[in-house]
Amino acid sequence: MFITSEYLFILFEIQQKLLCSFVFLDKTFNYECLMNALLDKYLVKIKTDPNHRYKSWEHCFYAFGKHKAETDLLCLHLAFYLASWGMMRGSCGLLQKDYLVHKEAINILKQSKFYKLSKHDVHIEDIPIIIELKDELINYYKTIEYIDSKEEVKALSVTDTLLSKIMLGTLGCTPAFDRYFLSGAKELKVRIRGLNTKSFEYIFHFIKNHKMNEVQNELMKQGFKYPIMKIVDMYLWEIGFETKNNSN
Repeated sequence: MFITSEYLFILFEIQQKLLCSFVFLDKTFNYECLMNALLDKYLVKIKTDPNHRYKSWEHCFYAFGKHKAETDLLCLHLAFYLASWGMMRGSCGLLQKDYLVHKEAINILKQSKFYKLSKHDVHIEDIPIIIELKDELINYYKTIEYIDSKEEVKALSVTDTLLSKIMLGTLGCTPAFDRYFLSGAKELKVRIRGLNTKSFEYIFHFIKNHKMNEVQNELMKQGFKYPIMKIVDMYLWEIGFETKNNSN
């Protein structure tokens, strides 16, 4: 019998739903036992669909890893990745801009003091430079204005979600602070309140306490050379997603 990738994916989804239904009904269950299963749930989508939207992160991150990549090309990668990850919906000001709106942000990201963050896994000592990068990106993006559907001029809303997705997709130095990630962090009692120093301290303690570097090494054996913050993002996002879906 020939088993297609689609059939394999369906079987995997059924298995995960049964497992996660049990886990999220039993609040005494140790969530760390789910780590590998939840990461596999994320990665199986890439394994079974080579053009899955999750690949947009890979394309963007690896493009930034090429030191001599042209700025215009990096703008295009960043714009498409943000679109794939929900940052160009109808109410978002970026929808009204072309991909070159990110040109100055690329210049900031390519500064050597920031660019070096992509060349190694970030550590707790890197928090000050991560926060400095966030602040410089804020200062640029808050200057952007756009005309909305009512022909009114508005300033771009520069949220932690947008900033963290940019930083994750380019330098891999932070998780994406979106709804499901924050929900997963809350479920595991990782006290994240915003894109700030204290939140990063809690994230780094989480990485150490949950031996995320060992998980990273196992993923490398499967061909996924992901920065540690990407793995934290995947894990807590899946926890948040399962928590929300199993509470409905």
